[in-house]
Amino acid sequence: MQPTGNWVDTFGQKRKELIKSGNLIIVAPPLELLSTVADQIAAYGLSIAVAAQDLDLRAESLIHDSNGVKHTGQVNVAALIADCAEYIILGHSETRVDKLLTDSDVNLRLDIARKHNLKPIVCVANITQAESIARHDSHFSGIIAYEPPGNIGTGQAAKPKDANNVCRQILRMYPSASMLYGGSVLSTNIAGFLAQDSINGVLVGNKSSGVAFFQDIIRAVQF
Repeated sequence: MQPTGNWVDTFGQKRKELIKSGNLIIVAPPLELLSTVADQIAAYGLSIAVAAQDLDLRAESLIHDSNGVKHTGQVNVAALIADCAEYIILGHSETRVDKLLTDSDVNLRLDIARKHNLKPIVCVANITQAESIARHDSHFSGIIAYEPPGNIGTGQAAKPKDANNVCRQILRMYPSASMLYGGSVLSTNIAGFLAQDSINGVLVGNKSSGVAFFQDIIRAVQF
């Protein structure tokens, strides 16, 4: 999700009691608001973790040239993110399209995230993309988010059992990973996904930037 500083302020004042122990809630603000959101979450004492939305490999490559020489004046974006966030979303469906990311690009981002102790949330659209991660990191133990392309931003979620079948196949590759479903998640359909044996949570999109929508999602998982 993409909360703003005002979103945190409103939620922090009125809805702190909604967050119960046992549920991991992660918000992913835009890079320019990462520090602000992290600071406000801490100020209100909310049990919410912060994630960044992607890593800019161009910025990372500018830090060191091909000979490993460090260049003065370049900003290490990954290091700055690590100061504010605990998690990093990699290979999100929109990012793969907007930046023309290949599976190799996502795996390189995974390596950089590990270097900076960021916990990865890797998004995949299919088994093939999941297999690419498995070949690159056979001991992956982070979070995998399954995003079926036909259900993203359409208002029509996948059938929970169908999503669960794919997630089960992915978990066979990563026994220590946690599995999320993402794609037109609503407060009215979330229970069906969380009732599945191979889905541990959900990845919610832009609608969750609205306080009311976010509150409804949290209420829906408090069962």
